This record gives sequence, structure tokens and C-alpha cells, in this order.
Amino acid sequence: GVCNGFAQVNTYCDDADADSLGNPVTETEYCDASVEYGWVEDCSDEDDNCYSNVHDCLGDCDGTALLDNCDTCDSESSNDCEQDCAGIWGGILVDDECGVCDGDNSTCADCAGIPNGDAEEDNCNICDSDPSNDCLQDCAGIWGGILVDDECGVCDGDNSSCADCAGTPNGDATVDNCGTCDSESSNDCEQDCAGVWGGDAEVSDFYYDLDGDGLGAGNAEFLCDAYVPSIMVANNDDSDDDCYSNVHDCLGDCDGTAVVDDCDVCNGDNADQDCAGECFGDKVEDNCGTCDNNPENDCDYDCNDEWGGDALLDNCGTCDNNPFNDCVQDCSGTWGGNLIDDECGICNGSGPSVWYIDADEDGLGDNSSDTVVACDQPGGYADNESDPYPGCTSNYMDECNVCDGNNSTCADCAGTPNGEAVIDNCGVCSGGDSGHHFNSDIDGCGDCFGNNEAQQGCGCDI
Repeated sequence: GVCNGFAQVNTYCDDADADSLGNPVTETEYCDASVEYGWVEDCSDEDDNCYSNVHDCLGDCDGTALLDNCDTCDSESSNDCEQDCAGIWGGILVDDECGVCDGDNSTCADCAGIPNGDAEEDNCNICDSDPSNDCLQDCAGIWGGILVDDECGVCDGDNSSCADCAGTPNGDATVDNCGTCDSESSNDCEQDCAGVWGGDAEVSDFYYDLDGDGLGAGNAEFLCDAYVPSIMVANNDDSDDDCYSNVHDCLGDCDGTAVVDDCDVCNGDNADQDCAGECFGDKVEDNCGTCDNNPENDCDYDCNDEWGGDALLDNCGTCDNNPFNDCVQDCSGTWGGNLIDDECGICNGSGPSVWYIDADEDGLGDNSSDTVVACDQPGGYADNESDPYPGCTSNYMDECNVCDGNNSTCADCAGTPNGEAVIDNCGVCSGGDSGHHFNSDIDGCGDCFGNNEAQQGCGCDI
């Protein structure tokens, strides 16, 4: 309340623990000239009942409780957690007998599974600590194997690789050139004339058998019987070495077929007999099987090439002996043809025709009117139904559908048939193909062909 004084109103908080920090929930405005004791301007006290504002893990002001590495909060240090072998605080893992953390003792176990044991597995997979019973290799290099060298020094052999022909290992028996096995060389076999060891081939006389009948002829050749050519035999009994059968016909030919016929002619084949079987006779058999010596009565052949036949060829080329099936001519004069006259008397015709009325006499019929069926064309009728305009002889229709028209009957004011041009309000042909816009000649005052006085400021009434 001091006139022109310097006091002012500020915000203050109660400082119950006298740490110069006020409780923000007690925030109050005071005139700085009359502030009560225990109120401060700094309202940032976290705990106005704790001067230091320091709390332990239990929340006690200036408490001694601490949080260990296992997150346990108390003031007893003797129960703080420790690390296991894996470095985990409060963990339960321990080293095994091999010094391995959380191990199963296998890394230092011997073959019997005993940690740090001295048992070893030999090459036969036997596990013990006695090296005196370790297995050995056989002759094949197999540990614990049973194979041994035979008498020939072959591993697992059967003594055959060094056996002689009698089967005796390292024996002295041999097989001679005749296949006899013994150790006595004085009884070895000898070669015959063919060079065969122990053979029975001999040298003797042989003769040529040129006709291959097994009988030889000519001079003897002294040969080893193992090398005799196929054309030589051991006999000299052939009467004709150029004739296999040694049989000759009446002409003297080897294996010939010539024989003496009934007329006592060699190889004559009874050609000297006539048709009656008489040797050197004059009768002959004609083509009808008649045997005589009269040529005047010899038979002839018919159209079937049958000698003595009675078949005749008709006009259709049919050859037989039946005159009742001979062919006839059809209506076109063709022998054996199948053409006949129709109802109009025309050969192979299609019968009466359909005629169409031809009212405009242009030669084209109208299919919309009555027709006539007749053999001959009636007057005023045509043989077709192709008239596009039955009432128009020229068949020319203009664009106004007028026969022989000039397109004027349906022309618009521009002369265009069926056009859209019309006379506008100024009497000018407009629209369509006229090239003029409808009512385009009316000025701003509504006058046809006016001078637009209103647009000149003169008014439309002048």
C-alpha cells in the first residue's frame, strides 16, 4: 500500500523441509513486501518432506537400501547375487569336470565315457586302457583281418598262381604240345605232316574231281591228307570228270533231257505227229478243236473272241447272243441313252416354266404379282422376277422416287433433293446446302437488311 513503492505480487510455495525449494501444490500469490517465513519463489521441490531430495531404491529419504545386479533392493550386502560360469548374475551354470561351463563332461571323456580317463580305442574299435591287446593288420592291410599269404606269397591266395599243370605249388610238371601234363620230357608228342602235335595226318595219292561227284580222274598227286584241296579225292573211278551224274541223253549231253520220241526221232518231242497222232500225217486241228485235213470247214470267232461262238455286238457295244436285250435310241438319238421328252415335248426338258407378269414391258418380271405356269411364254410375261421397279420401264428412279424424274419434286429451296434448306424470315434460302445461315440478314432492330441504327446511337424508331 506504499505510494510509488516498489513492492509487487509474486508466486510463492511453502518450503516445509527448508531446502529453499517449495512444494508446487501450495502455489500462492503474495506481495513480496509481506511474504511469510517459509515461503519461497522456487516451486520445484520433488519431496517437501526430504531436505536432500535423495531417495534409496525403497523410496526412503536418505535411505541406505541398494539395488544389486539381480534387481533385489535391500540394505543387506551379504545376500547380493553373484555371477555363474557364463557371467550371468544370479545364474545357476557351473563348470563340468572338463572345465567347460554347463558342459556334460564329454569334451575330456575317453572312449569309455570317463572324464579325463586313459582308455583308448584301437584300430578294431575296441576301447580299453591295455595296449597289449590292440589288434593287428592282416596281409590285406585290414585291421583285425584273418587273411594270410598262400604258398605263392599271394594274400588270401589259393596257391594257384605258382602251381604247375598238376596243381602242385612251385612244382616242375609241364604240359606238352599234346596237352599231357607230367615232368617226363621223353614222352612228349611229335608233329604229323600237317604240323599237328600228336596228329594222324599221312601223305598219300589223290586225284582231281572236277565235276564234284566224289570220283577222281587223271594223274595222281602225292599230298598230305590234311591239306587236300576240295577238288581232289583219293580214288580214280570217274568215267566222265565233266559230268557229275555220269548220265548222258540220246544227244550225248550230260544230264540232257533229249529222248527218242514215238516217231523214232531223238529230241523230236513227237513234233512229227499230226493232230490224229499219225507220224508225219497231214491233219491239223482248227480253233474249234476239229481235227481233219480240210481247211474249208475251219471255224471263225465271234465278238467275244470265242471260236465258233454266236454272240453279236449291238449298237451299244454289248456282245451277247440275246437279240431281245439289244439297246434302242433315246429322244436325242443316243443309242442306250436315258433322255426322254418332257410335258412340253422337249427332249430332256425341265417341263413347263414359271412366267412372271411384265406390266411395264421392260423384259423384267414382277415377283409380287400372280405367275403363270406354261410351256410357252404368254404375252405380257417374262421368264424372270428381277424387275426392281415394276411400274417404271426405264427402271430409273430419281432421288424423289419418281420414274424418269429430275429430282425436282422433292428438292428444297437450294435445289438439293430431300435437302433441309428453307426460306427464312427475310425470304432468303437458308440452312442445308445453301451456304446461308437462317435469318442472318436481320439487324439489331429486327429489320431484314437493316442498317443497325440502334447500334449507332440513333434509336430503332428513326
